[in-house]
Amino acid sequence: MLVDMVPSHRSSGPSRIRRSIAPRGVRASFFDGAHKALRLLESAVTPVHHTPPPTKYIQLIDVADPVEAVYRAGYRTAVISVPLQSVRWSRVGLRLDDNRNPFVALVRAHLSGEATGYPGSALQRHYDEWRPATIGDAWGLAHSDASPGLNHPAASLALPWAPQAGSLDPSERLRLADTWNRRESAATGTVLGIDQGHKHFGPVTEELGQLEYGRYTQLADKVATRGFVPYMDGEYVSIQILTTGDEWVAVVTGPGLHRAVVAAAIGIDPLVVAVNKLPAIVHRADALSWPGVRSGLFSAADARAVFDRFVDGQPPIGLSWSRDD
Repeated sequence: MLVDMVPSHRSSGPSRIRRSIAPRGVRASFFDGAHKALRLLESAVTPVHHTPPPTKYIQLIDVADPVEAVYRAGYRTAVISVPLQSVRWSRVGLRLDDNRNPFVALVRAHLSGEATGYPGSALQRHYDEWRPATIGDAWGLAHSDASPGLNHPAASLALPWAPQAGSLDPSERLRLADTWNRRESAATGTVLGIDQGHKHFGPVTEELGQLEYGRYTQLADKVATRGFVPYMDGEYVSIQILTTGDEWVAVVTGPGLHRAVVAAAIGIDPLVVAVNKLPAIVHRADALSWPGVRSGLFSAADARAVFDRFVDGQPPIGLSWSRDD
């Protein structure tokens, strides 16, 4: 079922109000927070027109079961609607519907005017406080002789069901992470490798921290000004589906990690995404066939523990806010 999700124009009322409180002169700082808040509300209600996605996508946002949507899509990519509570973010599986999520907190603080720079921000505190040394630390799993991968450097993180987990050599996974870091940072005019840190946890260099702060805040400002639309900059937020047969969650590992955070921060719920990762569906029952288990990187028990942590939505034990009530 094809659905037109985006109005083609903005109402004139909010525009007039925006103009009336636009920051001017010495009153700029006083009105800045209200100005951002109103732009954000307007963008959430009446986003701007955007370029239609290519025909490789088929929009099935009315299908409640994402597994069914994938099969209905056939050889095209299913675009579905998922509640924010069912979204897991990054290879450490953070929830986006949790106000304690430091990435979401950063964007909210920026848009409200509470955060004015990287120093002292929720992002800097996160990088300073959570510094997993190994993959096991990043997932909150004890080191195990049966799972040598849990002892590997945290920056070599690979989900047990991902193709990258088929390699026992952490240097190969670090090389891939370095390539991704350099490719993403190059778009900002600064090339930073994995030696600068991992963007999802600390430690990171000041340069990488500033870069990530800028990426989140600049995107948030862009959305507040131009509106949020599901298909932006030539792509949707991409997910894959984890399912137990009875339960499912959607995992965002990129592209679209920054946009997913901004969407959550401004209250976009449900989130329209594309099932654009391979494999599209990961079944818990298939654990013995996952690349990371077949390679011997992880035991089947530890691989399932990672899967279950994602489905349950539990943050890694090492995160300070995972210990809060």
